This record gives sequence, structure tokens and C-alpha cells, in this order.
Amino acid sequence: MRKINILHIAEDLSIGGVEELFRIIVTGLDRKKYNVYVCCIEEGGQTAKELIEAGIKVDILGMKSYHNLFNILRLKKYIKERKIDIIHSHMYFSNTFARIAAILARTPILISTAYSSYYEFKKRNILMAHFLSKFTDRIIAVSNSIKEFTVKQQKISADKFTVIHDCASTEKFSKDIDSFLVKRGLGIDSDYSVVGCVARLNIVKGHSYLIQAAAEVLKIDPKVKFLLVGDGPLKDELQELSAHLGIKDNIIFTGSRREIPEMVSAMDIFVLPSALREGCPLSILEAMAMSRPVIASRLGGIPEEVEDGKSGILVTPKDSKALADAIIKLLSDKKLAKEMGREGRKIFEEKFSQETMLRKLESLYDELSAKKLAKRILYVDIHGDIWGGGQFSLLSILERIDKTYLKPVVVLPYEGNLSKKIREMGIEAQIIPFGSIKNTNIVINLFSVIRFYSLIKKKKINLIHINALRPMFYAGIAAKIAGVPVIWHARDLRAAKSIDRLLSNFAVHVIAISKIVAGRFPWYREKPSRLSIIYNGIDIDKFSPRPKEVRILNEFGIDRDAAVVGLIGHIEPRKGHAAFLQAASKVLLKFPKTKFLIVGKDSTEGRIYQQELESLVNKLNIKDNVILAGNRQDITEIISIMDLIICPFKDEAFGRVVIEAMAMAKPVIGYRSGALPELIKERETGLLVDTDRADLLADAIIDLLEHKDKSTKFGAAGRKIVEERFNVKTTVDMIEDVYIQILHKH
Repeated sequence: MRKINILHIAEDLSIGGVEELFRIIVTGLDRKKYNVYVCCIEEGGQTAKELIEAGIKVDILGMKSYHNLFNILRLKKYIKERKIDIIHSHMYFSNTFARIAAILARTPILISTAYSSYYEFKKRNILMAHFLSKFTDRIIAVSNSIKEFTVKQQKISADKFTVIHDCASTEKFSKDIDSFLVKRGLGIDSDYSVVGCVARLNIVKGHSYLIQAAAEVLKIDPKVKFLLVGDGPLKDELQELSAHLGIKDNIIFTGSRREIPEMVSAMDIFVLPSALREGCPLSILEAMAMSRPVIASRLGGIPEEVEDGKSGILVTPKDSKALADAIIKLLSDKKLAKEMGREGRKIFEEKFSQETMLRKLESLYDELSAKKLAKRILYVDIHGDIWGGGQFSLLSILERIDKTYLKPVVVLPYEGNLSKKIREMGIEAQIIPFGSIKNTNIVINLFSVIRFYSLIKKKKINLIHINALRPMFYAGIAAKIAGVPVIWHARDLRAAKSIDRLLSNFAVHVIAISKIVAGRFPWYREKPSRLSIIYNGIDIDKFSPRPKEVRILNEFGIDRDAAVVGLIGHIEPRKGHAAFLQAASKVLLKFPKTKFLIVGKDSTEGRIYQQELESLVNKLNIKDNVILAGNRQDITEIISIMDLIICPFKDEAFGRVVIEAMAMAKPVIGYRSGALPELIKERETGLLVDTDRADLLADAIIDLLEHKDKSTKFGAAGRKIVEERFNVKTTVDMIEDVYIQILHKH
């Protein structure tokens, strides 16, 4: 299926917790599923540089104002040019600005992330957020506390929210770091304990309370250094406070640092003394990832990260004495500190790892895509039973299409084992009877068309995939009236050009299962975009080389050393059974122990033909060497016992059994007719002979029975070709590409 185009948009990408999460998301999303676009509304920054260095394209729009209509229209144009399916905005201003542009661009899915509780919001901010929420498919809150606050403040339904906690980079914060060298680089003696904090130096983070607590701790234990990693507007004020308390030599201000894992590795205890609000602080998760015990304020989303008394200690915000007591407790009880660090790492792995967050985020994208981007495909087949290759191919498609984005509904003319199988797959199957195209009963024909039309409208069908010629008439007319595009999957050679010409008017695209079938539509030579040749595919794991199935040999009374030559196909004259038996009589003169196995379903007409074949067997006096096995479901086991597979088919549109045999590394002999020369590479994977030449068929069989090395070589080459050209996964991918092409146009 096509990739989903996702735009991640932020105000800027400098240094900070949100920026680090942004980096984790855009670098971690599955590129097989998503095309990821990154956009900065204002300027770039250090994180933007790192993304660019990692090979990710970052578009920096350089906008100076969020109140300029021209800038909104510019972003709208950017979105439409890239055919964005999902906009995921981060940070307050980009949440507002991007959603307005996305609404104007009619972007299918809007997601915004709330990283904080905005206590300072004015009434106009609240009204705008409430208004935009009506157009937003999901708001991600990084903690339950943020969700609860935002629901109450902005009067938004709780159903709009999904809580996905922040995460830390598992790789970055799991590596071995020599903390002794880091401490030495910071000028810290090895016999000193280190209490650290990683946070921007602003009023929200409460560093002043940590410094006041440090003064109390140092009275008890003077061999402690306090490592404050980060920069911000309060740096000078905090340095002055340290000097005023007489502890400036024990407080290290590192400024802004990118090597956070190294900084955390130097810490024995991590502290986050937040004073005003918190969402889901990334720095706490990073400390937990590195097995550091955490002391933090009982505020916002912090209690969702730190289990008090288990992975750390929670204290009342703005309480420097409680902070000091907690620090002293862990410094004096190294065993407890280590146990808390270990428990923190365990909680991180279970709930806050990068892998966990990305899995939840991708699950949300897929859920919303299934609701908003999914297309309903109506499949129509000519049979209610599994009659042949067309039905097997339909089942393969239904089993493997990406059901996240494609919702199948199937129409069949009657109930049978095909409708049963489809329903067992969890797919809706409806019955609409329809007759032959030559049916002259106008009332019955009209009734079938009306029922198709009603179903198309009721199910809101986006695309119709018709798996045979006959339903093209009924479903094709209904689709034309409903204005829904039709794909005609042409699977046979026997049709009048006048009928093909008529019915192709109902289809926007024809899929032919072989080049010979594509030849039915010469008028598309001038319009190649309306015709695709997509060979049927098979499950190459199911059809794979294996030893002869002893159970089958015993069932048919075949000696293990006897050669088995097989023919698999419906019991009907065009499958060449008579020539096969005539060839068998000649082969048996040279290889009298050879067994000839015929497998296939018969019809009313086929039963008469089978009687003729039985008479021929008696006439040729080869009854002891011929087995008429009838219809079989265990086809892989049947093929396993065959040494050669013969396909004397005339005017075959494809020949599924050919590729099934090749997939199981069996050499194949076929007629130089229909699509068989497209499948069998002569003298590479098998042999081709002229049609209706039983003598040449016999010579080819004798050749391969005599030269087992040649047979083995043909079989191995056949397996390789099937892996390359006839893998069902490749077939379904190509069909999905046709869907995408058509759905984009219609």
C-alpha cells in the first residue's frame, strides 16, 4: 500500500526536551509505512541541524509572525503540494498555526500534542484552542495530568485525547560510559558524591529550592557536588544565590550540553525540583534509563513516571527541607539508592522506552488512517465456489491487502465454499445473483444492476475490482451510474472483441494476468496507463521444495523408487488429458514402472469427458500405471510426489499449476500455447512442445526421466524464477499500486 504522508511541524528545533522527543519521533517512525516531512515555522536550531546531518530533510519556513494571513496561506500551499495525509503539530504556537493551515488545506487527519498545562492562558487562547479542537482528530497528552487539566480548562471532550507518555532514547541512555572520566573532566574528585539536575534554568524548574537544599545537605556531608546542566534566564540569579549561601564551590553550572548521557552518568542521584508545573519530564526518564534514583516534586505528570518509594522519592513542591532530607536519605543509604535506580530502569523499559512510545504513536496513526483514509473496495467474482485460479487469486488478494487502509466487501452470485471462506477471513460477503451476458430477460438484468447500485451507495464504495468478464456487465453499469471507478481483472482468453470493447468502457483500468490476455485489448496500446500486466502470484512459503509425502505414496500404492508424472487441471478437453495418456503409453515402453497421476475437478461436462479418458486408459492398456485421483485439497502434498508436471493446456490464460510446480522445484513440460511460454523458460525451467503432439510430449518426458540432473537443474531454476516474479506479495503490492493510482485520480 502507498505510504502515509505525515508532516511533523514545530515552531523551532533548538535544544530542549520537546525538541529531543521530536527528534526521536521523526527518526524512529517506520519508513516502510510513512513518508515523514519535517517543518519549522520559525527558525531551525541545533536539533534541526542534527536531523539534517542524519539525512532528514527539514524545511525551515522562517516566518516572523503568527498573525499574518499570508503566512497561513503559505503553509497551506506547502501542505497541499506534499499531499499531506496527517499533520502532527508540536508546541503551542505551531499547534494553533498549523491546524488553521491544515483546515484550509483540507488535510484528512489533524493531531496535536499537549506537552504542558498552560496555566497562563488568556481567555482568547482558551477559546481558540477549544475552537480548533473541533477540527482535530486527536490531541495527544504526554501525561494524564495534562489531559485532565486541558479537558477542564479548554472544555474539550475527554474522548478527543490519547495519553502517550514521553520517552527517552533507549540506545543513547543504555550505552556504557566511564563515569570516572566524566567526573574528572568536570573537575570532580572520585570520592565526591554527585547530585544532578538537567533542566532549563527558569522559574518553572525550581532550581533555587535545590540550591537551598544543597546548603543543608552540605552541612551533613561536605563531599557532595551539585551538577546543574542547562542554561536559561535565571543563571546569574542562581549563581548569586549559591555564593550568598557559601556553597558556590560545590555547585557546578555546566551550561547547555548535548552530551546528556555523559552528564547523567556522573550523577549518583537525579533531582528535578519543579516548582510550578510539569508534563512528563524527559530528564527524569533519561535518569531512569540510566538506573539513577530520582527525587522530584509531586507535581503534574511526575507521579506517573516516578513510583514514590520504589524508583525514587517524591516531595512537596517548593519545599527545600523535604528535598534535603530525601537527598541525605539516598546519600546515606547506597543500597536503597541502587535498588531504586534498578527499579527505575525496569519501569522505563516497560512504560517509557522509545520503542513503546513509537509503537503507541504508530498505532494511533494507523487507527486514524483506517477511519479517515481507508477506502472501501468492492470485489465481484463470477463464482460462489472456489472453482479455479481466479478464485484462488481473489482469496490471495483479500488475505494480503493492507486492511488498515483498504476495507474489502465481496459480492458473489451464490453461496458456496468461496463465500464461506471469505467470511471466515472476517470479510463481508454479499450475494447478488446475476446471469449470463446473453440473458435477454430485461427485468432480471435490471434488477441485478439496481441491487449492485444500491450496495455501492449503501457501502460508500470507492473502487470496484471485478474479477471476471460476466459481472462486468451488471456491476460495470451500476458503477458507471454511481460514478465509481472500476478495475476489470481479465483472466481468460475466450471472449469476443465486440464484448471486450463494450465492457472496457465501464472500466478505468484493466489488469491482465498475462501478455497473451493483454492482447485482447489492442485499443489500449495508445493508452498504456489504462492497462497493466500483473501475473498471478502464489505463497512461496506454502509452495516450497520438500521431500515426497509418504502418506500420499502409500494412499496410491506407489513405490518410493517409482517415477511419478503428473497432470493437475480441471477435467475438460482443453487441458490435454487425452494427449497426456497417449504420451504415457509411449513412455511406459521405456520406463514401465512410471506412474501417471491425474488430479482435477470435474463438472457435468467433465464427467462425460472423464468416462472418455477411462475408456482411453483401457484401450491403451495402461490402467495399472494411471491414477485418476479426482479433486484434491492437499495440493502441495500431491505435487511433492511428482517428479515431472505436465501441462498440455491449450489457450491457457495463465497456468497457476505451472508456477506452483516451479515453486516446489519441479520441472515442467507444457504446450507452446497461450501464456505457458511466458511462464516456462524453455530449456531453463522446463520444456515446451507443439500443441496436440502427444509424440513430442512423450519424447520430452523420456528426456527428463533419462536425465535426472537436467530435471534437478530445471527445478532449481524454476524455484528461483517464482521467487523473483511470481511471489504473491509482489502481485498484491502491484495491485495496490494500481488502486492508489486510480484513487488519486478519482
